[in-house]
Amino acid sequence: MIERELEIWRDLREYPPPPGAELIAADERFHSRLLAASGNTALADALATVHARVRPIRALDIPTPERIAIMTAEHIAIAEQLLAGDLDQGLSVLVTHITTSRDHVLARAEHALRLTKLARALRD
Repeated sequence: MIERELEIWRDLREYPPPPGAELIAADERFHSRLLAASGNTALADALATVHARVRPIRALDIPTPERIAIMTAEHIAIAEQLLAGDLDQGLSVLVTHITTSRDHVLARAEHALRLTKLARALRD
């Protein structure tokens, strides 16, 4: 499963998808398959819930080519470390990747909230 994801993300490095549903689905699939490979079904179920909750915010995001390249490189590094058996390094890259992604999603949500408040203030 992880080998297949590595192949997919190497292909995406060469031919990046445009921002949008395809990229979001590929990202969600990568993380879901990592958890499925770990055998932790409870955590996999929790991740499905998180994906469902953040998907609408992610759909508003238009990542730059640089952001897509960073995500792709991180996914490749995570998969390569896991397949090489270097679980500590794989975990380190994964934690950094998740933290960066979480911060990005939170920043986008805060921005959307500010825009909503501004629209309300202009309307009122």
